[in-house]
Amino acid sequence: MTTVLAALVCMASLAWADGGTVRVQAPAGPFVVTVFTRPQPLAVGPVDVSVLVQDGDDAPVLDAHVELRLTPPDGSAVRTVTATRAAADNKLLYAALVDVAAAGVWTVDVTVARDTDAAHVTASLPVEPAAPPLRALWPYLAFPPAAMLLFAVHQVLSIRRGGVDRRPAVAEDARVAREEHDDG
Repeated sequence: MTTVLAALVCMASLAWADGGTVRVQAPAGPFVVTVFTRPQPLAVGPVDVSVLVQDGDDAPVLDAHVELRLTPPDGSAVRTVTATRAAADNKLLYAALVDVAAAGVWTVDVTVARDTDAAHVTASLPVEPAAPPLRALWPYLAFPPAAMLLFAVHQVLSIRRGGVDRRPAVAEDARVAREEHDDG
């Protein structure tokens, strides 16, 4: 059962639904709590924090209350956010989108409560500075010049190998057109 559930969680992270990088997986009280984050690597800006809650039989717990408490590197301005299944694409997970405002190592304290049961786990989130806007766009900006360069190389190689040279045909067409015009 554990293997099947782990495979499902891995497939969910590959599909970019929820999930992502596992930050902590630990038994906590009557639960096993797994915390995921994405994107990878974490950078200043929006961060998806997802939590998988399982019971002692490794079955997902779907009726818990999950609260995230995020502490920035300097320890100030602790934010508390409720993770919900409604916010998650994968309905086995509880998710929340949080805005991380500073680079450094953040701490997320996850509290899970169901009926009279409660659990608590803590994970570290290493957050990098925000990437410059062009860094995210470079593949799109590099593609057109690369395609033009490849086309030019293809044309040069085609001519060198004795490929079809269309220049004489254009000149011949122009001569025939002049003769027809002069005759007409």
